[in-house]
Amino acid sequence: LSKRSKPKRELEKYLKDSNIKWFDYSEFSEPEIIGSGGCANVYSATFQGKEYALKSLKNNLSLDYKQFKQFKREVSNILLFGI
Repeated sequence: LSKRSKPKRELEKYLKDSNIKWFDYSEFSEPEIIGSGGCANVYSATFQGKEYALKSLKNNLSLDYKQFKQFKREVSNILLFGI
């Protein structure tokens, strides 16, 4: 097993356990980049007629533990504060 495949599996499990639905990037229209970080880009995008902030992980196949922990922390903050 690759050192980087375990964080990807853990990310998938975390999203499932947290009842967070994973959407394919192609389901969104009119993406416009509004920010970028170490492991993801953030876009303003439209989905089913509503505008959302879309966080798109950069090459999630190579996600390492540090990036995974950072992503989990950000998701937890959004869930906690409703940002």
